[in-house]
Amino acid sequence: MTSTLPPLAQATSGSLGAVVSNALIYPLDTVTTRLQASRKRTSKGGYSSIPAAISTIFRTEGLAAFYSGLGPDSLSTLLSQFLYFFVYSALRDRFQARKASRAPPTAVGQGKAKGAKPPVLSAVEELAIGCLAGVVAKGAVSPLSMITVRAQTSSEPRQEVVGGKEGDKRTVEDSDSDDDEGGYGRAPSALALAKEIYEEQGIAGFWSGFQSTIILTLNPAITFYAFATLKRALIPAKHREHPTPTQTFFSGALASAIASAVTYPLILAKTRLQFKSPTGRALYRSQLDVFRRTLKKQGIKGLYQGCESQLLKGFLSEGVKLVVKDRIELLIVLAHRLLVARGKIPANSSM
Repeated sequence: MTSTLPPLAQATSGSLGAVVSNALIYPLDTVTTRLQASRKRTSKGGYSSIPAAISTIFRTEGLAAFYSGLGPDSLSTLLSQFLYFFVYSALRDRFQARKASRAPPTAVGQGKAKGAKPPVLSAVEELAIGCLAGVVAKGAVSPLSMITVRAQTSSEPRQEVVGGKEGDKRTVEDSDSDDDEGGYGRAPSALALAKEIYEEQGIAGFWSGFQSTIILTLNPAITFYAFATLKRALIPAKHREHPTPTQTFFSGALASAIASAVTYPLILAKTRLQFKSPTGRALYRSQLDVFRRTLKKQGIKGLYQGCESQLLKGFLSEGVKLVVKDRIELLIVLAHRLLVARGKIPANSSM
């Protein structure tokens, strides 16, 4: 993210771009969540693959099921992306200004005379800024994310579980039974889901899986660092400041795929900690418990269950988001120039 627009403009364009891309690929997001929440893989359809999951959801629940939780998720996306882009660009500007102030006086003078670009930040600085921005953004919208996962995996209550009953919050300790896998049902309203989460776990329940989320702040940080690297590697120098939509799409999509591949086990753990089984029981105690039990039952490949869907979702959503963001930023710049030309605002006003 190397735009020269101020934080507010970047936050607005970035959040709007994210909402558009999120709405377009939301059915795939629902499929991905179902694949991640499922603890078994069969060769008989169900949630064994992307096509099988799509077929099962459509056949048993109808088209509307693909959009369960779209409302709270869109609000979550809007807020989290706005906060992320705002904090990221503000921190990045501050880091660059601090770095420029430490440069030798002669270099600063020459830079001003020649209109030099801001100093380049190191990989560690870029990742640190991305992580800090991610913690702020994800922490603020974690309750909405929790409601979204519950809406996407809403299931019919069941009581036929060995050694327990509906509402029992104890984990199904080391059980290889799939009794806690179940048929999905119509999702309750967002308010009903929020009440359910509060009654089960109190206020802290809205931040279930946040341990994974904190580590997952590396994901957008890696994405933007990879995006900047891919732009330098794949896009000719003359187009880097204003790349074409196609160049932006593929650079952003590849960057997102790289980040998702690196952090996928954490994404899986977060979803499973937020998921509620049909029996009402909590399936896992912690992030480490997810890893331990998944490895015991499925091996290493179990940690990447649904990864192909996550990569496809990230490839499409990140590409669309960055394309829309770039187009909105261009409109902001053009609107600013038009207002200056008509004398509505001073020529030296900042964007």
